[in-house]
Amino acid sequence: MKKVTKKVISVVVVLLILLVAAGVYAYVGTDLLKSDKQLFYKYMGKNLDTITDMNLAPYRKMDTKDKTYKMSGEFSSEALKEITGEDKEIRLKFEVLSDSKNKKASGNYKILLGGKDFLGIDYINNNDRYGIKVDEITDEKYIVVENNNLKELAKRFGIEDVSEIPDKIDTELLENDKKIDEKKLEKIKDKYTKLIDDKISDDKYTKEEVELNIKDEILKTKKYSLTLTEKELYDIAYEFLNTLKDDTDTIEFFLSLIYEDEIDVTVEDVKEKIAQNIEELEDSKNEIDEENSLVISVYNSKGKTVRTELVTSAENKIMYTATKNNDIDELKLEAFEGEENILSAVLTNTVNSDGAEILVKIVSEKEDTDLEIKYSFTNITDKSVDMNFVGKLNSQEIIKFVGKVETNVKSDIEDITEDNSIILNSCSEEEFNNTISNISQKASTVVLGKIYEVAPELLTGSTPNTSTELPSNSVNELEGKVNEEVTEEVNKALKACQDDYIAAYTSNQNIDISEYLNETEVLKKCPNAKEVVFTETGVRYVAKDGTTYEGDVDYNAIATGYVTIAGMIEK
Repeated sequence: MKKVTKKVISVVVVLLILLVAAGVYAYVGTDLLKSDKQLFYKYMGKNLDTITDMNLAPYRKMDTKDKTYKMSGEFSSEALKEITGEDKEIRLKFEVLSDSKNKKASGNYKILLGGKDFLGIDYINNNDRYGIKVDEITDEKYIVVENNNLKELAKRFGIEDVSEIPDKIDTELLENDKKIDEKKLEKIKDKYTKLIDDKISDDKYTKEEVELNIKDEILKTKKYSLTLTEKELYDIAYEFLNTLKDDTDTIEFFLSLIYEDEIDVTVEDVKEKIAQNIEELEDSKNEIDEENSLVISVYNSKGKTVRTELVTSAENKIMYTATKNNDIDELKLEAFEGEENILSAVLTNTVNSDGAEILVKIVSEKEDTDLEIKYSFTNITDKSVDMNFVGKLNSQEIIKFVGKVETNVKSDIEDITEDNSIILNSCSEEEFNNTISNISQKASTVVLGKIYEVAPELLTGSTPNTSTELPSNSVNELEGKVNEEVTEEVNKALKACQDDYIAAYTSNQNIDISEYLNETEVLKKCPNAKEVVFTETGVRYVAKDGTTYEGDVDYNAIATGYVTIAGMIEK
């Protein structure tokens, strides 16, 4: 089928689902006197039952809504272990606490490298304020963003075009707690289901008896089908878009669900986008082939929908099959090109005395991809549950999680205050610039410094680099007695140069640190030196009396955010 069908097929399928959702054809009772059209929509609607009929009882026990709960656990990865080596495995331990009643949350995350603490990150949330803290990088303060005036905050970060950024993110929508005007929604459903219904004549619906082999079981089914030509698909999509383009009430309704106070996308913006879609559709009209068609079929066995198919005239097919066997539910989605199965996605829900398990398998022989995701829940009570999650790609474990959720725990989440945080939205311009500059300066050196502390071999010759001319490819390999006075003089000079750079950076982010941290500037700040040279491993210092000293970069001090020398040794 040519591309015009691809343009409209998704629109039509969505509309048909909308039609079913409206409940216009959701009849009950006997099928004896119902038309093929009525039965098609009845059993199309029963696709929803394949999900709602799943055994979800164990998961309902795990409900954390409106409760104070703690979740703790550990992530690991076999794939990363192959890169880092078993003795340098990377793991993430965490503990989060959520108090939905008081709209507060906190989290503590620890990255472990080779079994040793590598980096700790703290998270906090009070109402509309969200902050993170990394003690070594943020000076033991939370860096907080308030969910308000986000456009102005974006401008502080140098973003010029803020038209696509909302002033406030609607967290109610993210939490699915936003109330919907059911009467308005019903009115919209009625309007557009009638539009579709009027475009499809009764003779487009057919019925036949078919035997299906599902999981080695032969089922006698009744197959109800809707057949639409490419031209009919085009006409439905065209009518739908043209009606929606002039439907201000419907557009405003859906915009109100997405945006809370200030509507950043206007009705006119949406209408303009719809008009563009109509133009694209019109451009494809000459490519319509009346020989091409789409057949949507539902198979009914003993009052249940067991399979749904979408088939094009080119024999491309999408097939959805639902089965239930005791405590095992299986939902299967397959895609075919002719006889070739190009994609298979299977969700299996298993409930037993030990708990529950959800297994998702996605296989594409065409792309040589086999993805498997397994969720396991054990020891399920109304107060706690043990959880296990494993993700595999082509049989290799990519990610693993082992953890626990506990409800009705004590909430001791601290408040965000001026003493423990910097709020980026409302702090002064000077404090904002200093904060961002300090974080930028310290982040890479802290992380690389910690790698050196925990696993220096992972650097494999690549060492902390602050974009200066100061090299850093060895670690105090010089031997001899350290001259403390010269060492102190050199490190004071190095720190002063870096402080000058930080001060200048707050007003000009385009400057290079090498303009401030170089041999000439360091020499100016060393009163007892005649010459300062950056060597391959650190610094050479020639005193005014001619005595020469050399020192290497001190990796153990990298985490302070400054390049320093371990010790100046007389040569």
